[in-house]
Amino acid sequence: MKNAFLTIFLFCCSIANGQNYLQDADDCFDKGDYECAKRNYTLFQTYDGRDMSGQIQKADECYKTLIVADDYFKNKKYEEAKSRYKFVLDKNPKDLYAKKQYTLCEEIISSSISNDTTSSIPSVNVTHVTDTIRDIPPSGNKPLQQSENILKGNRNIYGVVLDDYNAPILGAVIEVRSTSSINGTVTDIDGQFRLTVPTNDSKLQVRCVGYKTQSLSIDSSGNV
Repeated sequence: MKNAFLTIFLFCCSIANGQNYLQDADDCFDKGDYECAKRNYTLFQTYDGRDMSGQIQKADECYKTLIVADDYFKNKKYEEAKSRYKFVLDKNPKDLYAKKQYTLCEEIISSSISNDTTSSIPSVNVTHVTDTIRDIPPSGNKPLQQSENILKGNRNIYGVVLDDYNAPILGAVIEVRSTSSINGTVTDIDGQFRLTVPTNDSKLQVRCVGYKTQSLSIDSSGNV
C-alpha cells in the first residue's frame, strides 16, 4: 500500500515538474533567452515524454541567428543584420531585443540612404559676377545704362551659372534679396544672367530643379 502511494506521489511530482519546465521554457522563449528555452524544453521532454524537438529546434535557430545578426551589426552590415533580426521576429514576435535591433537597423539604413541622396545632388556654381557692363548682355536683354542705375541707387550685375562639370545651366533662377525688395531672373542657354540690384549689400540666391540651392552675399563693390 505504501509503495502504491509512493508511486502515485512520484508520478504527480513528475507531472508537476514537467509542467514547470514547459512553463519556464515558454517564458524564456518569449523573453528571447533561447538557451534557457532549449534547456527547459529538453527537460520537459525528458519528464513528460512528449516530443519537443520542434520547439527545441526553433529556439536553437533563434539563438544562432541572433549571434550572426549581432556580428553583422557590429561590422556595420546593417542590411544583413536587419534580415537576421527579422528572421528571429518572425519566429518570436515577443523578442524585444530583436525588435529593438531591427528598428535600429531600419533607422540607420534610412539615414544612410537620405545622406547618400543629398550628397549625390549636384551643386550650382556662380562665377564671374561683375558689375561691368558687357557689350552683349545675357539673355538678349538690353541693360539699363549704368549711370541711370546709379542714380536710382541700383547697379547691374552679370554672372554665369555652371554645374560641377563647368557646363552652363539653363533656366536657373537667380534672386536677389535685399532689405527692401526681392528681384529675380533666369539664366539663358549659356548659363548667363543679368540682374539689377541695390548698390548696398544684397543676398544672391541661385536655385534650379535637381541642384542644391546656393546662397551668396554681394558686397557694395560687386564681389561675391
